[in-house]
Amino acid sequence: MKTGMTLGEKVRYLRKRLNLTQQELAGDDFTKSFISQIEKNEANPSLKSLYIIAERLNKPVSFFLDETMGVEDLESSPKIDQLNLMGQSFVRERNWTQAINCFEEALSLCSATDFQRRATCLYNLGGALWQSGSAAAAIGRLEEAAGEFQMAGDGTGLVNTYNLLGVIHAQRGQLGRSVEYLEQALELIDKLEATDVYLRLRILTNLGLGLCSLGRYEESMEQLHRALELSDENTDYYKFGDLQMALGYIHKLRGELEEALKATIKAANFFRAVGPPARLIDVYVNLAVIYRARSQPGDVEKGLDCLQEAEALAEEHGSDKNRANIHEEYGRLLAAAGDHRRAITAYEEALVHQGEPARRAKLHLALAAAHQGLGDREKATWHLGEASSALEEIPPGKGEKDLAELYSDLGLFYQELGDVEKANQYLARSVELYRSFR
Repeated sequence: MKTGMTLGEKVRYLRKRLNLTQQELAGDDFTKSFISQIEKNEANPSLKSLYIIAERLNKPVSFFLDETMGVEDLESSPKIDQLNLMGQSFVRERNWTQAINCFEEALSLCSATDFQRRATCLYNLGGALWQSGSAAAAIGRLEEAAGEFQMAGDGTGLVNTYNLLGVIHAQRGQLGRSVEYLEQALELIDKLEATDVYLRLRILTNLGLGLCSLGRYEESMEQLHRALELSDENTDYYKFGDLQMALGYIHKLRGELEEALKATIKAANFFRAVGPPARLIDVYVNLAVIYRARSQPGDVEKGLDCLQEAEALAEEHGSDKNRANIHEEYGRLLAAAGDHRRAITAYEEALVHQGEPARRAKLHLALAAAHQGLGDREKATWHLGEASSALEEIPPGKGEKDLAELYSDLGLFYQELGDVEKANQYLARSVELYRSFR
C-alpha cells in the first residue's frame, strides 16, 4: 500500500468510504464531471472549492494538501472518528435522528482527556440538534464544545463554535448574546496565523446583521463593509441579500436615500435570482418605504409598483406579517399622496393581519391621522383610544424606546386635538420611559 496519496486519490477514497456518488459529492456547487477530473488528478480545485469538498468529506483542508498522509492513516482511524464520519453522512441526508445517535455514541467513547475528539463530537452533536429543532439542547452542547476546544488549544474549532452559537442565539431572538459570541469569534480569528477567509466572511456578516438589529448602526456598518470587501475578493456571496438589506436600512435611517436605494435594489436583484421569495417580499416593501421618503416626482407610483410585486408574491409565499407590512405601506404611500380614503382602507386591511401590539398602535395612529385629514374628529379620537389600548398590551421591559416614541406621538396627537389633559398624560409617560433607559 502507498504511504502517500495524491489529492485526487484522497477525495476518491473518502467519497467511497462514505458511500457517496460523485454527483452527491458535487452537490449544487460542482458538476459530476469536475469531481471525476479531480479524482483522476486531471483538475486542481481552487482553495475555495477544496474547502467545500473537505467539509463534505469531514476532513480539514490540510489533510488533502499533505502528500505524506496515506491510506494507512485513514484505515487506522478509531471508531470515534468513523462514527463522526457516519454522522456527517446522515447530516447530509438530513437524517437528524441517526446523525445525533452517531455523534452521541462517538462522544460516549471519548476519554475525559481526549479534548480534541470530545470537542469535535460535541460540535457535531450541537449542530445536528440545532438542525433537528432542539436549539436549547444544541446551545448546551456547543458551550461544552467551546470548553473542550479551549483545552485542546484548537483556535479554529473554537471560532467555528462561537460563530454557530451566535447564529443560533440570533435565530432565537437573543441578539445581545448572539453579538457577544460573534465578537469573540472575530477577536479570536484575527489572532490566528492561518485563517479560513470564508469563515471570517460569515462571522463579519452575522455580526454586522446582529449589530444592526440591536440598533448599533455605526458598528454594524463597519462590519458589513468589511464583509462586502471580503465577499468581492473571494466571490463568495454569503447572505449577500440580507447584508445589502441591512445596509439599505441603515442608510435610510441616516437620510442617505440614494445609497439606501442602491443597496436595497442590489438585495432585490440577489433575492430575485436565488430566492427565497419571502425575503423578496420584504425587499419590495423596503423599496416602497425608501421611495416614499425620497418623495421625488414619480416616487409614489414607483413605491406602489413595488408593493404590487410584493402583494403578488405574498399570495403564494407570504405570511400575515408580510401582508400587514404591505398594506400598511400602501396606506402610508396613499396618505403621502393625499388620498386619505384609500389610505384608510389599506390601514384597516393591515390591522386584519397585524398581531403585534406596537405595530397595531402605529396603525391606529395612522388611521387617526387619515380621519383627521378628512375632518372626521370623532373617528380620529376613537382610533387614538384604540392606539392607547394597544400600547397597554405591550409587556413591561420590552421595546421601551419604541414605546416611548409611541407615547410621544399619542401625546402630540391629543395636543393637536386640544385634549390637554390626555396630551400631558402621554407626553409625561414618554419622558419617563426615555429617562429609564438613558
